[in-house]
Amino acid sequence: MAGILNLHLLAAGLRLSAPILLAALGGLFTERVGIFNVALEAMMLVGAFAGVASSYVAASAWVGVLGAILAGLVVALIFALFTLKLKSDPIMTGIALNLIIGGFTILLMQVIFDVRGMFHSTRIGLLPQINYSNPILSRLLGGNNVIFYIAFILVPVIYVLFYHSRLGLRIRAVGEYAPATEAVGVSPQKYQLISILISGILSGLAGAWLSLSSLGMFSENMTAGRGFIALSAIFFGRSTPVGILLASVFFGLAEAFAIRLQGVGVPSQLVLMIPYVATVLSLALAAGRWQDTSA
Repeated sequence: MAGILNLHLLAAGLRLSAPILLAALGGLFTERVGIFNVALEAMMLVGAFAGVASSYVAASAWVGVLGAILAGLVVALIFALFTLKLKSDPIMTGIALNLIIGGFTILLMQVIFDVRGMFHSTRIGLLPQINYSNPILSRLLGGNNVIFYIAFILVPVIYVLFYHSRLGLRIRAVGEYAPATEAVGVSPQKYQLISILISGILSGLAGAWLSLSSLGMFSENMTAGRGFIALSAIFFGRSTPVGILLASVFFGLAEAFAIRLQGVGVPSQLVLMIPYVATVLSLALAAGRWQDTSA
């Protein structure tokens, strides 16, 4: 056990927390305007596919990142169209998008690349890694790319935006009581649209991290429920940027611990359960705290 719980585990946990953190920060915007965005999974998955496809066509990782962001935006626009314009239920819309995008990416992979299950090519550009000469920093942070650092830098940026800017004040006001904001001339729908689009951008970026960080590949269901884990991070983190950061690192460490256990002969069925068990436990703890505060 001592060989598992070390600095390498922390480094892996931080690395694996990056996509969860990005998607959760995006979901925080929609949560703050009163929209439960279940479509984070779809936005991440389409971002991962578009990142690989764009990078393959242009032989550039940066084009892949742009493609992932644009794909996430497209899904966000569809989500906004149904929830804001057509007044459909956000949860049902999100579930439908998750199912549609899951099948659509498989279909596109077969039609465009003529492969099933997984697509990989040496033409797919990978994001450059940032390394350090300091041995401790190298072991803890070495080998990560710019998306990793963007995820963690966004935490204080979003904190300042929410609590020390007019935009953040209006977003929080819309979520607290939309009719009051409308009474003073602020359009709730405008800020709901802005928040949904931001969630699409950040989730698409999270998808790009998954497909362009180290493997340069896309596989069916590549997100593996990380969009739902990101939703759990929002609740476990009490809908605050710092809380979401801590929750995302917790889930990242759980995933890293599961991967380490696979290497020491623990049955894979038990190992694969660990991140999801951690998610369920976090939701149970969060629900308990909410009941205590509301009592």
